[in-house]
Amino acid sequence: MRSTILGAALKLAVGLAITVVIFAAVEAALRAAGFEHHPPSPIRIWNPRMDQGLQRSEGMYRFHPYWFWEPRPRVAVADCPDERINAAGYRGAQRARERRPDTLRIVTLGDSSTFGMGVCSRDSYPAVLERLLPESEVLNFGVVGFSAFQGEKLLAGRALAYRPALILAAFGAVDEQFPAHPDVDAKFAITSRVSPWAAEWRDRLHPLRLFQLMERALATGAAPTAVEQQRAFFNYSRWAKGAPNYVRNQSLPSFKRSLEAIVTHARAHGTRVALIAPPRRRAVETRWPAVEGYSAAIAETASRLGVPCWDVRAVFRAIPDADSTLFLDNYHPNAAGHVVYATFLAEQIRQLTAADAPPAHSPARGMAPAETR
Repeated sequence: MRSTILGAALKLAVGLAITVVIFAAVEAALRAAGFEHHPPSPIRIWNPRMDQGLQRSEGMYRFHPYWFWEPRPRVAVADCPDERINAAGYRGAQRARERRPDTLRIVTLGDSSTFGMGVCSRDSYPAVLERLLPESEVLNFGVVGFSAFQGEKLLAGRALAYRPALILAAFGAVDEQFPAHPDVDAKFAITSRVSPWAAEWRDRLHPLRLFQLMERALATGAAPTAVEQQRAFFNYSRWAKGAPNYVRNQSLPSFKRSLEAIVTHARAHGTRVALIAPPRRRAVETRWPAVEGYSAAIAETASRLGVPCWDVRAVFRAIPDADSTLFLDNYHPNAAGHVVYATFLAEQIRQLTAADAPPAHSPARGMAPAETR
């Protein structure tokens, strides 16, 4: 009996070894022949150049069916020596899912300004904020190019698992008003048909030429039709000419719904949330007046839902020559701007936590759950 089992195990091992050798030989042959196949994205996710990187499973970002793209875990951050996105897929030090006792854990949601585009992680406002607030952990879930729609999906699908005591949501600077065809709601209806598990494994396997050969054989991935491409082109042209009747990346009604969803998700987990009005140069509003509607929507939504609205845009405007001294470009703060950003937020958070502080004789510390206020 034992010899029979050993014989079967030996045959299985030999069979697996032969299979591995065959696969390795075919893979090597395909590479030597220069074979590559990258199926097109069925919709415009970001832009043609960035979409190509997503489909090729390379570069700083990878596709996600619910929030469209995300930083690739462990990838190097441009212009920041020795810095990489952490293994969990967000910027900065990786934290355990469970929050330590007596620690104020904050999650920052936002676009490229929250991510810290143009500065290294230590100079981004989430990192500066953590240094300004003793016994705090600030997890930077900002992603370049993100809309409030994507932030809401990322919060529900990943960030809330870290059990933050406070969520800071900073959207509406500029990304929502850019032209897109289709908009985020229509994109989600298409991309969400893909399983996140399948998308992750596709990203891992795609560098293999054998996998690319299989994708080609199965004809996976259908490019947008000529009509769809034409619609996208004319939509961009209308925006470039200043016409108001173009399809925005995220409409104002959709933007408000996303902010409401962020607040709803936070409250369902006993977490407090503050909506942030992010800064931008005045030149942006001169060129694209529609962006002011998003700033107004942040204040209106916060007031209606009874959550704080912390107007960083107004803080920047109150500083003389802020447009020339606190920005890298039209909407990304420089290192000095991130310090101003973080200093203001730290003061607001101190006031918030002071109001929640227990009596001196009580051993309880930290921020009370949202539903107890």
